[in-house]
Amino acid sequence: MTERSAEQGLRVMRIRAIVLRLAGVIRTARIHTTRNRALSDAIEDLESRLGPAVAELGELLLRIEGSMLRVNGTIVAELKSGAMVELRALARDFSDRGVGGLHLRGAPTVEQITAFLGLWRSRTHLPEDEGADLLNQGLLALGVDTISVLPPRPDADYLGADSDAGHTHSEVLRAYTALLAVGELLEHSETSTDPDTARRADAAVNRVGDVVAAAPELAMLVATHRQPERYTPVHAANTCVLSMLLARRLGLGLEGILDVGRGALLADVGMALSAPQARSLRGELDDESTAGVLEHPQRGFALGLGQENLGPRERAQLVVAWEHHCGVDGEGYPGPAPGGTPHLYARIVAICDAYDALVHDRADRQGLPRPLALEALYQEAGSRFDRSLMHVLFGMLGRFPPGSVVRLREGHVGLVLAPAEDTRLFDRPLLLLTRGPGGRLLAEPTEVDLAAQHGERASRVTHVLDERRFPEQVIPLVFS
Repeated sequence: MTERSAEQGLRVMRIRAIVLRLAGVIRTARIHTTRNRALSDAIEDLESRLGPAVAELGELLLRIEGSMLRVNGTIVAELKSGAMVELRALARDFSDRGVGGLHLRGAPTVEQITAFLGLWRSRTHLPEDEGADLLNQGLLALGVDTISVLPPRPDADYLGADSDAGHTHSEVLRAYTALLAVGELLEHSETSTDPDTARRADAAVNRVGDVVAAAPELAMLVATHRQPERYTPVHAANTCVLSMLLARRLGLGLEGILDVGRGALLADVGMALSAPQARSLRGELDDESTAGVLEHPQRGFALGLGQENLGPRERAQLVVAWEHHCGVDGEGYPGPAPGGTPHLYARIVAICDAYDALVHDRADRQGLPRPLALEALYQEAGSRFDRSLMHVLFGMLGRFPPGSVVRLREGHVGLVLAPAEDTRLFDRPLLLLTRGPGGRLLAEPTEVDLAAQHGERASRVTHVLDERRFPEQVIPLVFS
């Protein structure tokens, strides 16, 4: 991880911790008056934390929009996570008062925080179009000039729990289609190096970044797409989405997620120049094609050097292009990473690139069922792939990754939609049953959450099946 990205990640973590403390103090103020000793101690602690944060940032602009918490425009948390009880309570408090956020223009004193909490406690169930104005008038009357409340944004259109499902699905598909369009350009030498391709890649990655941040479960589903006759664009798009999801799982923050996504999408840009026919050849590659494949990281790196602006994002792309096949043991190609261990971004992309390649049919081999692809990756954990990242990937995908086709002990067949939220239940995913015992199609696909079943009568997965034998696919069933 670059020093700048590490600092950004630490800053997001510090801000999230402060906002969680603020949310906890506000929730406590609902049941205790500010004269309560525990609450007064919490207020003093909050004041000591808010001061340095506001001094560092200049201001603190906190908004809850849909299912996302943004501070100064940066997404710092999701409200759908079970670990964010305080934030979900804060969102309900905002909704009760017709408020969309808080604005700290300066570091509030203990007295100002206490006055704000007293007013907040006394004014509930305010109309949405008047709540912010009424509260701000009250704050000014109390002499609080460092804290104000913000009205909800009527124009906000975020993907999350509160979004219209149809609109969300269409947005996700459009974002994924934009990645496929860039992948088509990367397939041909005359367009892979066009500056317009890089601009389109930026736009596509930014759109997918919004989806990954706000609706990761839908992003995971589109990354189950398989289309062997369009392997290059589909593989580039899937690797991009999976890499961004893994970066999100690691808590890199939106900036890091976007850097990883752009690096993943353009990681193989050198392939169009070095070995354009390699992926369509059957059997073992000839010497010329093998040399081209081994050369594509350097070609991609060299192409990146020709960009007009080598900012942090462009540099991240260069690092991924060079190092994503190096291997953590240095035994990959084009050789050991210059810094010894490949960059975090390259290690993320390496795992996701390999996973999607393994599940795809290619000219020289058939794809593996997704659970078997995970097993194959684990065989190289600690050598080719970062072992700790493999554990995170397993937590993200579960024992049966989304898109897997499985049979239950009762004979029903279904598609895996998502792993259990509790990673300890990694073998009990959310399923969409499409066939009954004997292989007969069900009249209507039925959603079954194995993690919600308990006891001896709980169902379980007994077999992993070959996806090629079943015409049912996740995207048509879920996004139609």
